[in-house]
Amino acid sequence: MTIAVPHIRLCAMAAAATYEATAIPAFQDDMRTVHVFRSIINDIPAYSWEGTTDFWEWVLDFLAFRDPFTHKDYGPVHFGLMRDVMAVKAMILADLNSIGNPQYLFIGHSKGGGEVLLAHAEMKSIGYPPLATRAFEPPRVGTKALWDYLAGEDIQWTATHNRHGTDLVTLVPDDIVPMPLLSPWVEGANRMEIVVSDALDIPNKHRMTAVLSGLPAIPLA
Repeated sequence: MTIAVPHIRLCAMAAAATYEATAIPAFQDDMRTVHVFRSIINDIPAYSWEGTTDFWEWVLDFLAFRDPFTHKDYGPVHFGLMRDVMAVKAMILADLNSIGNPQYLFIGHSKGGGEVLLAHAEMKSIGYPPLATRAFEPPRVGTKALWDYLAGEDIQWTATHNRHGTDLVTLVPDDIVPMPLLSPWVEGANRMEIVVSDALDIPNKHRMTAVLSGLPAIPLA
């Protein structure tokens, strides 16, 4: 049976909900550097990965750029974000198994957007990829090898844009440092540019409120 992927705005709303003060993550690691929230969108289980909310998360991930992790299938990837993915992978698999291993969605914003791209690749490598992944304002998390591996998967990611330019988070990093002999970090296919108000400065242009302001409305049935 073919299952329709929910409208991208519904996915964006799930990503925005992870930042609500009352939101409680379903899965997180002991260090609390990765936070995954579970919801249901159009009867499909959805796992939404929150972006950075704590300064020390940025420190951990920044230092990890020095030592990329290389996977046999999808090549060099961001070590810190890959660590986050592996920290909750078993929890998500157990949850899916408890409900009969259905098709599911991965959704993420900012750091969480980078995590879901890597999580999609990791789940594909074990034969159980998501129905679709929607990454909002993600950083670059891998090289051409990652995107070659993910070719044909239902993945879409966004980058807001206004007179200040494109969201800076989606443009970094532009190379693997200090390992310049490796392929550079690159962005993937299926980029969705979202034009937002010129009144939004660089930080505010990155927020989910900005993303939602520029996304198309959900069509009426």
